[in-house]
Amino acid sequence: LFISPEEAYEQINEKTLLIIVDVHNKGYMLDLDIVEKAQRKIIVDHHRRSPDIVEGSILNYIEVYASSTSEMATELIQYMVQKPNLSRLEAEGLLAGIFMDTKGFSTKAGVRTFDAASFLRGLGADTIEVKKMFM
Repeated sequence: LFISPEEAYEQINEKTLLIIVDVHNKGYMLDLDIVEKAQRKIIVDHHRRSPDIVEGSILNYIEVYASSTSEMATELIQYMVQKPNLSRLEAEGLLAGIFMDTKGFSTKAGVRTFDAASFLRGLGADTIEVKKMFM
């Protein structure tokens, strides 16, 4: 589901939980008004914490030793969901995030990275389809 920033802003209410991924620095936000309007925010990121972090979040999950935010999200699914039910496309999207941030598993790829990739492959992610995304 893709919506415009204007639509997102209009849909935010007191029950909204905004999950900010792969960024925590306000200077890199597409639309800071959306971030500021949401009362409940969670940040999931693998980048080193900066002084310009979004304030007021209820949870900051910042893990600089992870290769990518996709790796972190995969671990959350892998270890917190008893019977993960991701579609092939969702698994490939996460694998693509890992592939991109590790430059094809050539940098920042550790045991955790390959465990996450193996898990996603087990859920049906097709590595050929993922590689095609970058051609």
